Amino acid sequence: LRERGIEVPSAMKVIGFDDLPLASQTAPPLTTVRQDIAAGARGLVDLLLRRLAGEETESLVLPPQLVVRGTA
Repeated sequence: LRERGIEVPSAMKVIGFDDLPLASQTAPPLTTVRQDIAAGARGLVDLLLRRLAGEETESLVLPPQLVVRGTA
């Protein structure tokens, strides 16, 4: 966008997902949606073990968190 002369965030807003470490290091820093990946992995392993044991399980929903930085 910079090479094309498009100003972020005034002319175009940009939002990423997963809040990778690079997101805070871009210029301007990238606004992103974060989910707790470690908690999700633990939850999925728990669900898998319960299902393997024959238990019916619920779906796993990870609540998202908006991390507002310089691109939105």
